[in-house]
Amino acid sequence: MVMSLRQIRLRGFFALKTAVEKFNVKKIFTFHSSVDSAKSFTSSSEEGAGAYLDNFSTYHVNGKMPTSTREKIMREFEQAPQAIISNARCLTEGVNVPAVDMVVFMSPKKSRVDIVQAAGRAMRKASDKQFGYILLPIHLQTAKDENLESALKNTQFEEVWDVLEAMLEQDEDLAEIIQQMREDIGKKGGFDDSRLRERLEFIGPELEINILRQTITTIIVDKLSSSWDERYGELVRFREKHGHCNVPDTFLENPKLAPGLVSKDRISRKIYYLKIKLENLIKLVLFGILSMQHGTKCSMLYTSSNKAPVI
Repeated sequence: MVMSLRQIRLRGFFALKTAVEKFNVKKIFTFHSSVDSAKSFTSSSEEGAGAYLDNFSTYHVNGKMPTSTREKIMREFEQAPQAIISNARCLTEGVNVPAVDMVVFMSPKKSRVDIVQAAGRAMRKASDKQFGYILLPIHLQTAKDENLESALKNTQFEEVWDVLEAMLEQDEDLAEIIQQMREDIGKKGGFDDSRLRERLEFIGPELEINILRQTITTIIVDKLSSSWDERYGELVRFREKHGHCNVPDTFLENPKLAPGLVSKDRISRKIYYLKIKLENLIKLVLFGILSMQHGTKCSMLYTSSNKAPVI
């Protein structure tokens, strides 16, 4: 079933209202693909944000407004106890309102620079603010007689990956959490998502949200981490079982660990591993030393990655 623009907007209002009530949000920036879309989102009509957010003052700014008008609106926004202001690209740079505690991407953004700058509006420190939130409405469309699981498999969620990839470059803790989850797949055969759930929260009907969370979390770990981390976890498991890193060339239990898979051209990509956190490099060096004591190499040092730079 293809949703109309009105249905998409109503679902966006539902997500926004739920998040505001759950996290006690006071000041919100919303980003849209066009000025017209932004303007109508916070209009005074019965389909504007004010109809869904109780006691919120609503504002809009755009680049065509005189500077004095935009400054006046921004002052009113700052002074209001609870307020939401919509824009297209007007509030990504040169705006310092620390009280903003939520940024909403009502339309997908592709540029990582735009995403980081927009998200930064909610990351500013303020005396009475403990957290900053980024809200990303997800519109899942299902075909006739299609169940939720199938719809999820057929949905790309590109807007989710674009935002998360941009945030990973700014948030080392989030990157480490996802990296550790991928490593645990190799080490334990699965992962614990409790730390990730402290950073990413899903809002919606309970039954659908549980399925959505499981599906997207699995894809997050797969798309936003390196297969290298999974191989590393598998090597840890191999060493715990066999007491060394001397993986046979024909290791049927896990052929991906076989040293023979490491070719000379892949070795040229080892610069990629300079990006791995220091603690993992230390672990690998220790594994290499232990392995060399047995007259072998640690095959994981040069495992290729589809995210490695080609040299």
